[in-house]
Amino acid sequence: MRKLILQHYMSLDGYIADKEGGVGFIAEYAALGDRTYIEDAEASLDSVDTLLLGAKTYKLLEAYWPHAGGAEARFAEKLNALQKVVVSNRLERAPWGSFPAATLVADPVAAASELKQGTGASILVWGSVSVAQRLLNAGLVDEIQVRLCPCVLGEGHRLFDAPQWMELTETHRFEHGMLRLCYRPRSA
Repeated sequence: MRKLILQHYMSLDGYIADKEGGVGFIAEYAALGDRTYIEDAEASLDSVDTLLLGAKTYKLLEAYWPHAGGAEARFAEKLNALQKVVVSNRLERAPWGSFPAATLVADPVAAASELKQGTGASILVWGSVSVAQRLLNAGLVDEIQVRLCPCVLGEGHRLFDAPQWMELTETHRFEHGMLRLCYRPRSA
């Protein structure tokens, strides 16, 4: 069975986006030029072959990554090569630049269940609080990777909407203070 990995960036006060849904704090950290962080982000894509996205996250990523180059070319190459599945009831299609289009699905729980039963590498879930919460509440998430950014947002959107007990499986500290915390969900 394939593993479903939920990966999110989070502020020290527990927010994954500001009150408008913005994630500028991630770009601010990336701008510090932490090479170990960049290498880790690239390595995380090496262990997956499918990216599951909410529609808003898809639109943000698709507007940039199919055309990215320069210092981000290596990451973009890895990201663009992944199979993409987008959860949406409104989109009619989901192109990805000159790369194969994403597959559209309406139900993230059904789609994730089916993907997990298939063959291939792990499945990575990015963005979309509602998709992440539905997958967590359905018990489909095998690993949660939190990249804890050294910032405080004060308010915004949280990842968890219900009590969740976790088992810490790995920690890693990056050059400029970000932490990668890996957890396995467990029963209370």
